Amino acid sequence: MVETKTQAVVTWLKNHSPDTETMIYNFQDRMVDMLRQIEQVQKAGGTVDEVINPYLAEELYSQRAASRIDEFFDKDFKPILKALHDFKIDYDDFQTFLHARHAPSRNKVMAERNPNQALIDNHNKSKKGGLIKHPLQLNQFVRLRRLKRAQDLVCNNY
Repeated sequence: MVETKTQAVVTWLKNHSPDTETMIYNFQDRMVDMLRQIEQVQKAGGTVDEVINPYLAEELYSQRAASRIDEFFDKDFKPILKALHDFKIDYDDFQTFLHARHAPSRNKVMAERNPNQALIDNHNKSKKGGLIKHPLQLNQFVRLRRLKRAQDLVCNNY
């Protein structure tokens, strides 16, 4: 019989502790089962070519994806954030600018997909008068134009 709480916890942990393979799978390498299968094939005298090795492919894919994320952050995201900071443009204003710049093409596609009178009228207005500008103050609009130029420079540099 268990006499104290501590002894009860220790007894429970001894009876319910996961094995080493489960710990490796949960905390270190979710592809450990695949690795063990490949090792069994190799022990039996077989070979698994690098081209068709699923363990190696998954490991390389993760590294390539992480590399692409880092490259995007360095080449695309950081320069835009720097330009926002340099031109003292609020992030919400930039979002509004990007949304307004995209609106005419989006409205055109939506009118083609699901033509109803409201979308058709909106599309016709955009053809006649151009974008209906978001009510920004003049200095904010000037900064947004500068930011668009900065964004175009960043996007065209590579």
